Amino acid sequence: MAEFNNWAGSLLDSSDDGSGEKAAGNGAVNLSEWNVKYYKGLGTSTSSEGKEYFTEFKNHFRTYRWDSENDDKIIDLVFDKDRSADRRDWIKAKYQPNVSVPVNDQKSIRYKDFFDYEMVCFSNSDNIRSIPSLMDGLKPSQRKVLYSCFKRNLTTNEMKVAQLAGYCAEQTAYHHGEASLHATITNMAQDFVGSNNINLLVPNGQFGTRLAGGKDSASPRYIFTQLAKVARLLFPEVDDDLLTHEENEGQKVEPTFFVPIIPLVLVNGCQGVGTGWSTLIPSYNAHQILDYIRFRLDNGYDNERKRPPIEPWVRGFNGKFVVQEGKRGYTTKGIIEKVSPKSFRITELPVGRWTNDYKSFLIRLQETDEIQSFVENHTTDTVSFHVTMKVAKLNSLNDVDKLHRKFRLTTNLNTTNMNLFDENGVIQKFDSAEAIADAYFPVRLALYYDRKVKLELSMEYKSAVLQNKSRFIGEVVSGKFSLLQETKPRAEILAMLNKLGYAKMSMLDLKKRQQQEGNITDDDDAVAVQMGNQSTNNEFVGADKNFDYLLNIPLASFSSERVTSLVNEANNLICDLDALKSKTPEDMWRNDLDKLNDFLKTM
Repeated sequence: MAEFNNWAGSLLDSSDDGSGEKAAGNGAVNLSEWNVKYYKGLGTSTSSEGKEYFTEFKNHFRTYRWDSENDDKIIDLVFDKDRSADRRDWIKAKYQPNVSVPVNDQKSIRYKDFFDYEMVCFSNSDNIRSIPSLMDGLKPSQRKVLYSCFKRNLTTNEMKVAQLAGYCAEQTAYHHGEASLHATITNMAQDFVGSNNINLLVPNGQFGTRLAGGKDSASPRYIFTQLAKVARLLFPEVDDDLLTHEENEGQKVEPTFFVPIIPLVLVNGCQGVGTGWSTLIPSYNAHQILDYIRFRLDNGYDNERKRPPIEPWVRGFNGKFVVQEGKRGYTTKGIIEKVSPKSFRITELPVGRWTNDYKSFLIRLQETDEIQSFVENHTTDTVSFHVTMKVAKLNSLNDVDKLHRKFRLTTNLNTTNMNLFDENGVIQKFDSAEAIADAYFPVRLALYYDRKVKLELSMEYKSAVLQNKSRFIGEVVSGKFSLLQETKPRAEILAMLNKLGYAKMSMLDLKKRQQQEGNITDDDDAVAVQMGNQSTNNEFVGADKNFDYLLNIPLASFSSERVTSLVNEANNLICDLDALKSKTPEDMWRNDLDKLNDFLKTM
């Protein structure tokens, strides 16, 4: 991809207009004049293209050469399973996404150069696919699915999983197999014990159960899904325009990361294995996470001794979480109880252990005469094994801890490997759930500041438009502005509107843009000067359309009732604006948390 990125960057450089500004805007590469096609293997190529490749085979052919012991060392570093720490340092030192592997005049490549320039990019991509973001708790494929669901507005109508995967691949330039998207969508909708504490998609169909850990889901051709109601409470729609989006082949795709109103990575947990890094984060109690965020909003980083805890929690799990010695993580315990001198009942399995797998374990115990028999009475949500064994053997297991160990009713959730990409795209290691929440907190709070500015500007803009429309209709109806009584040239009408002091759309747009950029001013003369300066750069070529928002009002709207309606609408908007201005970004965050909390109480 280095060659493509450098070529695309050359387009960006050539679009410089001499003022230092890029015509594409926002640093985006303008590829609209190009037809970009992603080739993956020879299967994408036509027969004529294949002939073209092999006709020029000598020009494309590269040989690899061994120059020194460094070539051996790099191969050992990359593939030795015991050198993950060295691979971390190697990726940090060598990763350069836009640098191509050097090729000498004989068109040969050193083994070390191949690994340092090409393999390192693959290894970094492996980490990006495997390790979630601190901000939204999502891996790229999950983020693509969520973005596609938001773009499709998949809130009321359901969609077949297989079809959603195709839509997602189209909208996000997804270049891998759709089977992996099917699995991603299915996993995001699962709600059985041990899957998601909060599933962002709705499982309309058989999406799997705890019997097989979700592997018993139906084919994606037969199951449907849609956005869960909680999705837009976690990811408010008003934030969509504030996010930074990725670009792929000139196409705007999913955001670099979403910013939910609570750290979702703690709610659902995650695990993944990349190159040099892996991650395992348990799932935690969403209500406690809400309380923790509220504590930070109310106290900042003071009163640390009163800081509320964030403890592990799995929806529907009836067992226990026990803190490990040294606070290196947690041990989850299932439920086992004796019901007679020679039998006991297991009514809960530890987190991550599935019913069918446990049944296989009991069958092995039965084959080795460790137990005599067992009877199952499960549902898709609950566990029930009634196990019979010899009295002497059961008596030797004279306490609950021995029963848990003997029958493998514990699993460990370590907190020593909690790695996540931070907001800058750098992998960071965290030692606690609280540390993750603290790293997330300032980024989300900053977004509320941006949201407040955006909403205020939007409401001021809409209010000004409504006020001008109501005034215009009123003056036309009253005869003060003689538009309907006689025909006039367009230039004369525009001059009259300007003389009467109606706001020009270009001026409203410029004031809004200035305020967005931080150049806040309420001086219309200063704005007019700025408009004059920018008009030399052809920014206001369509100045004669400045009053089209008035002149294009339908004739049916010229009534006293419509004037009253617009005035009331503008007054309501002004009241809402005043209420917004009285709120702090912290108040806005608390309001979102209250809505989410009310919904979670119903789950």
